[in-house]
Amino acid sequence: MEDTNEGRLVRIESHVAVLERLVEELNGVIVEQQKQIAKLQTQATNISQVIDAQEFERMKETQSKPPHYQ
Repeated sequence: MEDTNEGRLVRIESHVAVLERLVEELNGVIVEQQKQIAKLQTQATNISQVIDAQEFERMKETQSKPPHYQ
């Protein structure tokens, strides 16, 4: 009975150790993904600002001034 309980305890501790390593590894993956997401959000914001500025310039060029401003 002692050997069975001790063997079970060893297996459980072994599984817990494996799970702890997996949690640490997954945490590292999540941290890296968050960094990538933050970088992509910054790039998307920058691209959006450039597009908005280009659209504004295009609209300024295509709109004619009223006659009293010419």
